Amino acid sequence: MGWKNKPTQGSLLIMVSVLLIGLMMRVPITTVPLMLTEMAANLQVQPIELSVLTTIPLLLFVVAANFAARTMVWLGLKRALTLSIALIAIGGILRLGPNLTWLIVGTILIGLGLAHINVYLPAFVTAYAPQRAAVYTSMYSLMMMLGVAIFNLMTAPLLPLAGWRGIMSILVAIPALTLVIWWYASRQLSLHERPSQSEVDRNDRPALHVWRNPRAWAFLGVFGLQALINYTLVAWMPTLMAYHQLAKTDIAWIMALYSVMGMPLSILVPNLIVRLSQRGLVAFISFASLIAFNSALMMFFQATNSVIFWAILLVSIGFTTGSFFLYAMTMFTQKTETPYETATLSGMAQTGGYILAALGPTLYGQAFVHDPNGLIQKWVYLGVVLLLGLAAFSTTRAKHIF
Repeated sequence: MGWKNKPTQGSLLIMVSVLLIGLMMRVPITTVPLMLTEMAANLQVQPIELSVLTTIPLLLFVVAANFAARTMVWLGLKRALTLSIALIAIGGILRLGPNLTWLIVGTILIGLGLAHINVYLPAFVTAYAPQRAAVYTSMYSLMMMLGVAIFNLMTAPLLPLAGWRGIMSILVAIPALTLVIWWYASRQLSLHERPSQSEVDRNDRPALHVWRNPRAWAFLGVFGLQALINYTLVAWMPTLMAYHQLAKTDIAWIMALYSVMGMPLSILVPNLIVRLSQRGLVAFISFASLIAFNSALMMFFQATNSVIFWAILLVSIGFTTGSFFLYAMTMFTQKTETPYETATLSGMAQTGGYILAALGPTLYGQAFVHDPNGLIQKWVYLGVVLLLGLAAFSTTRAKHIF
C-alpha cells in the first residue's frame, strides 16, 4: 500500500485533499449557468454572451487532456497536481474581476486546471494508493457529484443575499483551502518502492503511441459514449419531458433523481469492480448493458405524460451513465502499471470522450427541432447503447493496455 496500515497525519491530509479536489471538479462550471441572468445584468451584457463561460471548460477538456501526461512528465505528478489546483484558485480570483474579460481569462485558467486534474486523479491513485484504488475513486467521484448537488441547492437562496460574486468567492475558497492542505500533505507523501512507481518524476518516458493502441480505443469508447449520453440528456431531457406535458415540478425532481443516482453508485461500483474476476466483470457489464438496453427500448414508448414512466427511464439512464463512468475511471488504474501510463490512457480517453460529449447536445437539438418525437433519436440512442456495451466488453480482454 501507499501508506502503512495505521493512518498517519499525512495520509489523513491526503484523504482530505482528495475529497476537496473531488468537490471542486465540477462546481466551478456547473454553478455558473445558475447565475447567468444576474451576472449579465451586473456586467451589462447579454446572457448569450456569457454562454461562452460554460463552453470554454469543455473545449479545454478536449484540448488539454491529451497533453496532461506530458505536463506530468515535465513537472512530476505532485507538482503538476499542485499547479492544477493553483490554476483553479487563481482563475476563481480573476472571475471576481470587474468585466467579462476577467471572467473569460479566469474561466480559461479554471478549465486548464480541471482538464489536468481529470487526468491526474487516476494517475495519483496508481502512484500512491493502488491497493486503495476503489476507495479513492469512490471518494472523489462521490464528492464531485455531491458538490454539484450542494451548489445546485444553495445557489438560488444565496444569490439574492450574497450576489453572484459572493457565490464565486465560495468557489475560490474551496481550491484555496485544497491547495494549502495538499501542499502540506504532499510534502509528507512518499512513493512506493517498486521501480515503476518511484520513477514517476523521471523524464525518460517511452512513447506509448496510445492513439494507435486498439485496446485504448475501447476505453475511449466507454468514457466517450457514456459522456455523450449524459451531456445530451442533461441538455435536452427537461425539454423532451416538457414536450410530453410533464409539469415543471415533476421535471425538476425527476432530473434531481437522475443526479442522485450517481452517489450510491460511486460508493458501490469501484469497490465491486476491483474485486471481480474477468468473468465477474463480464457479468457486471452485461447487467449494466441490460439496464441500458431497457432504457433504449423505453424511449420508443415515450409518448406519455406518466411521471412513473419518466422516473423509471431517468433512473435507468442514470444507472447506465454512472456505472460506465465509474467503470472507466476505476479501470484506468487497473489496466495500467505506472502513473504515466494511467495519465496517458486517461488523457486520451477523455480527449476523445469530450469531443463526443460536445457533439451530442448539438446534434440532438437539430433532430429535436425537426421532430421532437422522431424515430432517428430513438434508433441512434439504441445504437449508442449497443456500442457502449461492446466497448466495455472489449476492455476486459487484455490484462494491461500497454
